[in-house]
Amino acid sequence: MAEYKRLHGLLVPMVDSDELCGRVCAIPGVGPVSALNFKAAIDAPHRFSKSKMVGAHFGLTSPRIPAGTSIDIERHISKCGDREVRTVLYKIASAMLARSKQWCRIQAWGVRSQPSMATNARSWPLHSI
Repeated sequence: MAEYKRLHGLLVPMVDSDELCGRVCAIPGVGPVSALNFKAAIDAPHRFSKSKMVGAHFGLTSPRIPAGTSIDIERHISKCGDREVRTVLYKIASAMLARSKQWCRIQAWGVRSQPSMATNARSWPLHSI
């Protein structure tokens, strides 16, 4: 328990001083470890010209298969990125869905897109936080 308190005491000031970690930690149920995991995975945000590219980097976009017509076939997410970050984003989305008392646009989009899979549907736009 003493080791946990020591590590927690080191993590909290680090998270408090970072703007991105602060935004992620503002979500009810999200702690400093999840925020730092996401921050470490992003590393240098200037690598991504658009926030949509972050989702593709972590494998949170569905691959499109050209069908030879004007319609492309969309599949499930590609899962080709960092598995740990996808897990963290999924947990953050679950916390937003279950614990957040304040309604936001991401929640509305997730529930509207697929009510039965609202947690999965909401995990991918969180990369743009």
